[in-house]
Amino acid sequence: MEAAGMDLRKWITNDTNLMEQWKKENFDVHPVHETVSLGANETKVLGLSWNSHEDYLTTDTKSLLEFVSLDKNTKRFILQAVGKIFDPLGLISPFTVRMKCLLQDLWKEEIQWDDPLPTHIEKEWKKWREELPHLGNSSTTVGISLRWLGP
Repeated sequence: MEAAGMDLRKWITNDTNLMEQWKKENFDVHPVHETVSLGANETKVLGLSWNSHEDYLTTDTKSLLEFVSLDKNTKRFILQAVGKIFDPLGLISPFTVRMKCLLQDLWKEEIQWDDPLPTHIEKEWKKWREELPHLGNSSTTVGISLRWLGP
């Protein structure tokens, strides 16, 4: 990476041996993990929250929940809500694909941007919004072993 002019910084791991090795080799270690303290075990990785001590990823839905609480039922609003979802690993795609299908239906029915939603689409949109708070309670165990890096 250095040859390409890319300076990788804020290295992070939950392996204490690897962390010590990085410190010895003067890697730019993520400041949260220079010292282990209570509450300092969450960091952002690929837009997700990673609990490095228990090794799981969670999706932060707080801003999306605030946005959908505005309770607008238009194509424009649904598109804005779907656009606020960042899921680079596809961990919540079973949840998000439903809204993408709903958007397709809105286009097929030629609903205008600020027109009220048809009843059947509004019902599906409401159901999705009601399920959204439960998404923040889900987590995915990481469990990646990098044995090929050496002992």
